[in-house]
Amino acid sequence: MHRNSSAHHTIILVFLFAANTIAVSWIGFHYSPVLDEMGHLPAGIYNWEYGQFDVYRVNPPLVRMVAAIPAVLSSSKRDWSSYKKGLTSRPEWNLGRNFIDINPDDWEWYFVSARWMLIPFLLLGGYICYRWSSELYGKTSGLIALTLWCFSPNILAWGATITPDATAATMGVLAGYCFWNWLQKFTWQQTFIAGLTLGLAELTKSTWIVLFGLWPVLWLTWQWISREESRAIPRSRQIKQLVTILLLGLYLLNLGYGFSGSFKQLKSFQFASRTLAGEDSVVDDGSGGNRFSESWLGEIPIPVPQNYLSGIDLQKLDFEKGKWSYLNGEWKDRGWWYYYIVALLLKVPLGTWLLFLCAFGMTYWKRREFRFNWKNEIVLLAPAIVIFVLVSSQTGFSRYLRYLLPCFPFVFIWISKIGLFLEKKQNTIIMPLIVVLSLVWSVGSSLYIYPHSLAYFNELAGGPKGGHRYLIDANIDWGQNLFYLKEWYDNHPEARPFHVDCFIFNKYSIYGIESSSPPPKIKRTINLSELTQEELKQIGPLPGWYALSIHKLHNLNGSYEYFLQHFKPVKIVGYSIYIYHITLDEANRVRRKIGLPEIKA
Repeated sequence: MHRNSSAHHTIILVFLFAANTIAVSWIGFHYSPVLDEMGHLPAGIYNWEYGQFDVYRVNPPLVRMVAAIPAVLSSSKRDWSSYKKGLTSRPEWNLGRNFIDINPDDWEWYFVSARWMLIPFLLLGGYICYRWSSELYGKTSGLIALTLWCFSPNILAWGATITPDATAATMGVLAGYCFWNWLQKFTWQQTFIAGLTLGLAELTKSTWIVLFGLWPVLWLTWQWISREESRAIPRSRQIKQLVTILLLGLYLLNLGYGFSGSFKQLKSFQFASRTLAGEDSVVDDGSGGNRFSESWLGEIPIPVPQNYLSGIDLQKLDFEKGKWSYLNGEWKDRGWWYYYIVALLLKVPLGTWLLFLCAFGMTYWKRREFRFNWKNEIVLLAPAIVIFVLVSSQTGFSRYLRYLLPCFPFVFIWISKIGLFLEKKQNTIIMPLIVVLSLVWSVGSSLYIYPHSLAYFNELAGGPKGGHRYLIDANIDWGQNLFYLKEWYDNHPEARPFHVDCFIFNKYSIYGIESSSPPPKIKRTINLSELTQEELKQIGPLPGWYALSIHKLHNLNGSYEYFLQHFKPVKIVGYSIYIYHITLDEANRVRRKIGLPEIKA
């Protein structure tokens, strides 16, 4: 009986890993490159070729360098002539355009192969979810944690791109798991493993810099909760090991940058952000500076690579300058502190939320029955809580739920404790039934819109067709469906001339789509009485075929609002690109309604 149970368990494991691999591979093959990928790939190639890390410095180099390996080893052409160095320069965007232009026949394959290079990281993330959950709550819970990871629409979507968020989630939870193992054993073997994984996590996303401060706090908390147990291991040995972990993590971080600019004195840096530059910041119209140059702090050697620190400075500059953000139909020139709460409520499957509530109920109302170990749960949840608070506190702009992706595996593991309901013999079947139905709901809701997982919204938001009323940008439309648009374009030769305005980084022609001109606009702030009759005939609804991405339909100036308000699309491509066919009669009907003169054929 035990042997059969073990065999069934193994079959489920293999199925989940295989399903995740196939699902991510398919998305990676069919998605057109999203905005940031256009910069990540050439930056990774540049990092390999020159051993320098000033391109795309707002992110550490590990993810893009792994992704770039196929392009580096192949005969891909490179053109660095557009590279320009500067305090606030972002040369990766021009390098991305050049890379596609000089590799017209192969650029698609380079992006696909780059994505596939990162699939092992995704599988590793799933394995750690399973392993940590199994050790905390049992193997049934491990399968639940792995299922949530493998079928999360957000993990599927971003795991199929070369943006670092999904890989950062993997390496963060790996580091967290190894640190937890060290806290239980305090062996030197676990010390070196924890330090190694800490360094690798730091090389995926600079957000994980919080671990250098968080882990000592968690160690102190562990000591306080388990005062009797900790006496078996000398405190001095624990401190030595903790310092070793942090130093090894720091060493790996510097090694990943080839120690480029490491240990420079703080006063030798030039910063752009107000936080680090002071009154000479770029955001205050200065040319950059260093608020520490005249203080004793300026004499301190900084134990991180130069481009790692300057990348954090550039990221901070973006938040200080602020960007237009969109939430619940409102545009704002800053962000909202509650933006990510709303985003999670709408873009995480409701089945997962129901499992979360069940886990919360178990923790606080069934704690005596299940006897959870609080110190384990604190170590598990602390990284997710710290990242969530950190990201939510940066209200210069609010745009990307993917910034919270590193939180997901920790929460999935914590949620998976509801598997204990399935293992524990009870007089009622209600809770096991709720758990199973919620898990099925979560997976089914994700698969229902697959492979368009990037555009996922749950039923509370009205699904992906209703989600744009609440969130746009990378939450639904980031240029991922241009291959699908090309397919529709080829199958409908009658749709000519074709007028396109999509969220795109490059020219439409690289996808084989010929756009005659953008659709006609009409800004909400325009005064119609100030325009001539000829000018009035050039704006607003005109007959023709149009393709607009949902981000453009909601643009800040309201240029295309009339499409959403008065016309129905004939096709929605991947939930993010709306195709309209407007006839002469339909155009004139709407023109009369909004006060524009009619037009003739």
